[in-house]
Amino acid sequence: MDDAALSDAAELALDSPVVTRAVALSRWIAESDPRPLTPRQVLRKPDIPVAAAVIGVAPPENPRTAADVPALNRPWNLALDMGLLRADGGTVTAGPALATWPPGDPDILAAWLDGLLTVSGSETGSPWDDTPATDILVFLTAVQEAADGVPLRDQLIKQAAELAERVGLDATFFWPEKRIANTTERLASFGAIGGGEVTSLGRWAAERLLDKLAEPEAELTAAELIAYLADCDKDKRDEDAWAWLDAQPDPAEAARQLLTAGASMGPRLRWIAADVVGLLQEEALPVWREMAAVPGMGPHAKFALFTMEAGPEPDEGEWLWLAVESAAVALADKGPDEAVTVLWEALSAEKLAADDLEHRLAVVRATGHPSALSLAAAIADFVASAGAEKLSVNQCLQLKVSLARWKPPIWRTVLIPATANLAALHLVIQALYGWDGDHLHAFRVRRATYSDPSFSLEQTRDEYAMRVLTALNAGGGKITYEYDFGAGWIHELALQEKVPREPGASYPSCVKYSGDSPVEYPDYDSDEEQQPEPFDLEAVNRRLAALGSGQP
Repeated sequence: MDDAALSDAAELALDSPVVTRAVALSRWIAESDPRPLTPRQVLRKPDIPVAAAVIGVAPPENPRTAADVPALNRPWNLALDMGLLRADGGTVTAGPALATWPPGDPDILAAWLDGLLTVSGSETGSPWDDTPATDILVFLTAVQEAADGVPLRDQLIKQAAELAERVGLDATFFWPEKRIANTTERLASFGAIGGGEVTSLGRWAAERLLDKLAEPEAELTAAELIAYLADCDKDKRDEDAWAWLDAQPDPAEAARQLLTAGASMGPRLRWIAADVVGLLQEEALPVWREMAAVPGMGPHAKFALFTMEAGPEPDEGEWLWLAVESAAVALADKGPDEAVTVLWEALSAEKLAADDLEHRLAVVRATGHPSALSLAAAIADFVASAGAEKLSVNQCLQLKVSLARWKPPIWRTVLIPATANLAALHLVIQALYGWDGDHLHAFRVRRATYSDPSFSLEQTRDEYAMRVLTALNAGGGKITYEYDFGAGWIHELALQEKVPREPGASYPSCVKYSGDSPVEYPDYDSDEEQQPEPFDLEAVNRRLAALGSGQP
């Protein structure tokens, strides 16, 4: 698309019904006191009539929460996704994006497309909702190429087959009338369809989705591959990176081209380049050695050599450089709160003049990293607007962990740092229930499954890469954890509230409980019923304290 077409598409995105409603909701929130939310992070029943009036929709007569009002729930979810609203600690306030609204054309288009994919994935509630990008592309392409007298359903099936053959997309062929109607209405609300035709915004979306989903061509240069992979999710990124690497005649030369191109790029693209070369493992060792002194890529090379036991540990300056690099990537991908969390984890408190954000930002500025000043400024601006107490590093999550289908109920209430990942939560649950950790386990967040990557379970994601709070937000405040797939110890985890992290307090910490844990290894040959050991709160908290301190 030329500049004029892109400007027209951006204007359609800004003027689309769902975006204008999302902005109106956000401005209403900004002008009022923080509104309380339900555990599912939506407005409570008393606020529904006012919120509906603000965006010009009529609510049903007796909704339980705003989640029961689709015309309200869609712009609400979009506002949260775009950063126009911020849900935190059981309340909602204006988000950082509202202060600078509207953004420039590239930013509004990127935010609009991300919001469309997020909302589509949450609304379909069907087996195909793990691939909203593919389904939207199929639908927009089918509407664009609709022929007179050919039913849209037939055109959808035809396009799904053509895309699957042409670019290897795993598209669904199941398009019942209700799904067609729902998709049409959703895309119309986003401005991608109007008057039964695909708009310039819809055409832009189709082009971007095709670029995002298509397999990379072997002829792509290293720089082009890095840029392409930046638009892919992690699973597809590895798959497509391997496809490109396998097509190269010389793996070492491919690695050299990737690292050379990445060295002059920004932190996120540079990190992607290093990750792709990391797939080659020992085949890339000579190239990593060559790059050890190259500005930009040197610390990555030192780290790669160290992890492969082919070089010394990076020095303190190189570790700090990588910490800033990682935080800059987190800022670009997930925002300033995640960037602060990365810095907190990377910068040891023992080596700081004081264990606070101000001193960490001073260390960041002194590293000489090209992104150091902009990273520190973005974090400082965020804290000034949101407040330091809102940072995840200053908060804890109060979770209720219940054994499913047990009567009388067996549950534990635990406080964990808001920065914890699912791998840490696995260890917490083991301590809470006295499980010994010998069996496989998995977390389920909506339709995604997370586990220990060393298990090599099919269709599971890395639990170390998913924070508990992110998982809970994606799961509407609830996720499940299964331990021992044979016995099926299923635990339901619910976020009760966020609380301030108390200085000097020990976390994780169990604060309430009900019932003793079942016997993990019952003796089926015994005639006597085996009774569990009584729950010992002090002993459990000692084990949890050891987890928090990193001690065995």
